[in-house]
Amino acid sequence: MNRSEKFNKLRNLPTLSELEDSDNMEELAGKLGEMMAAINALQGQYQTLASSHSSPRDIPIGDYYRIPDPIKSLQPFEGNRKQLSAWLNTAENTLNLFKGKVPHDLYCTYVTAVTNKISGKAKDILCLAGNPQDFDQVKEILISSLGDRQELSTYKCQMWQNRMTDSMNIHHYYQTSKEIVQNIKTLAKQNAKYLAHWDAINSFIDEDALAAFIAGLRAPYFGHAQAARPKDIEDAYAFLCKYKAQELNAIAHERGPKKQLLNNQRKFQNEEKAKFEPQKPNRANSVRKFSKQNDAPEPMDIDPSLRTKLSHIRKQYNNNEAETEDEGSEDEEELAEGNFCIANKDKEGI
Repeated sequence: MNRSEKFNKLRNLPTLSELEDSDNMEELAGKLGEMMAAINALQGQYQTLASSHSSPRDIPIGDYYRIPDPIKSLQPFEGNRKQLSAWLNTAENTLNLFKGKVPHDLYCTYVTAVTNKISGKAKDILCLAGNPQDFDQVKEILISSLGDRQELSTYKCQMWQNRMTDSMNIHHYYQTSKEIVQNIKTLAKQNAKYLAHWDAINSFIDEDALAAFIAGLRAPYFGHAQAARPKDIEDAYAFLCKYKAQELNAIAHERGPKKQLLNNQRKFQNEEKAKFEPQKPNRANSVRKFSKQNDAPEPMDIDPSLRTKLSHIRKQYNNNEAETEDEGSEDEEELAEGNFCIANKDKEGI
């Protein structure tokens, strides 16, 4: 019995007035049973249509091929290796919103719309692989071509070898450790065995990362962080930041206003004490210099107009000294000649 026949049968059912006029109760009970059966059949058909998430009437062709907003808002992927895992997870979660809830041909249309978001280097890789339309094949090809080629053992070695050096601050060490842990989780999510028990695997990675983070701390942070018993890396980092802040506050308190006031008081006391103490002679300035016997005083700046007069006076003074020297030499010669003559006369008298 199709839908139109069921509706016609409901129309042919008697009304309440006709039922009241009827004296046969058996006939009334039979008609009520037919009505209940028809209603139950309609409810069953409605539930079947509702479970398939489609309206009883045919879907218009314009609405049938309309792309949903979650797929429209999906960001394009151009082949960045660091964005591969995040983009694949977002695309897969978006398709899971419609998988099994829409007809298969419509779901294939959504998969095509998602794969059309891939461009650039990633699109070239898919074209070389035959341009698959199944999302699982697309995911496998992109992971094999653009995925991280490192192994979990490599990242685990990097995590345990990471150390906080003297030139490294707490924030830099935390960022380095967090990046390595994120790479381990990203690579572990690509393994189906780990993904099936992801809660346990994620908890194990966090505990291992916390142990490596505390082991790589330098003194005195290592002992304080180990005694605090943090739950994860974020908790340990928050404790270290709090400890560092207290350490800086203690240093600032030592160099604070009270310390500066004490220094000023000591300086004032030393200055007052120096006023009443006799000044000691400076031996370095009192020692005479014997290296130079004729230490002439430094000449003062003389007016240029006086320099010519001074030079003229010096020349005249030098000329006068020269004339006196010549006269003195002539007197000495005359005295010597007189003495010589007297000596000769004495010899002749003898």
